[in-house]
Amino acid sequence: MSDAKRSAVVHYHDEFTWLEHCHAGGVEGTLRRCGVSPTVTAQLDGASSGRLLISWD
Repeated sequence: MSDAKRSAVVHYHDEFTWLEHCHAGGVEGTLRRCGVSPTVTAQLDGASSGRLLISWD
């Protein structure tokens, strides 16, 4: 991610809800409600661990 002011990485460990669907969708919906266009990518390390790469313009 190139612009630190417009990006975030959220790490999850032993999270028992689906990162790809629940968390990514929640972040996307929240940012859209704030008036920005987000890009959210899930990187999974296993069934319950990984990270969300978030950027917006």
